[in-house]
Amino acid sequence: MTEMAISNYLGIFIVLLLSYPFVLVVLNIAIFSKDVRTKYTRWLNILFVVSMLALLYFHMQTEVIFGKELLDQWYSNHPE
Repeated sequence: MTEMAISNYLGIFIVLLLSYPFVLVVLNIAIFSKDVRTKYTRWLNILFVVSMLALLYFHMQTEVIFGKELLDQWYSNHPE
């Protein structure tokens, strides 16, 4: 049986994608001053974008073969 086509990078990417709104709400609740909140929100957005782009890039570098059993059977039936 072929393993699932998910890498650790994609798993972390999904966790970051789902946790971002909650982190943003906690940040906005925790910081009362609008100027300080804007500054920290900007840095949070930059941090999330950079980390998500890096994780997406690393995930795209992983090699995933779909239907390995079918390919193995094809090559065993056609030994050219």
